[in-house]
Amino acid sequence: MKKKPLSASLNKLVGDNVHVFRAGAKLSQEALAELCGMKRTYVGAIERAEVDVRLTTLGKLAEGLNLEPYELLIDANPRRHLKR
Repeated sequence: MKKKPLSASLNKLVGDNVHVFRAGAKLSQEALAELCGMKRTYVGAIERAEVDVRLTTLGKLAEGLNLEPYELLIDANPRRHLKR
């Protein structure tokens, strides 16, 4: 089985975390985008892991979500931590 490139895994992790934290803050993609100075479609693309996120973008997202940037790089999805 071919292993996914690290960049794809990181994009998925960041995208999932943006979604989890955004939903937890009860923000729409549009509201988060406005807080971060981005377009809603870009926030959606980040959440779907369709784009590579630059460090400056990671910082803007963290600021909009009232987080430290590193928090977007740690798995925040509690469902993945449940044993099956």
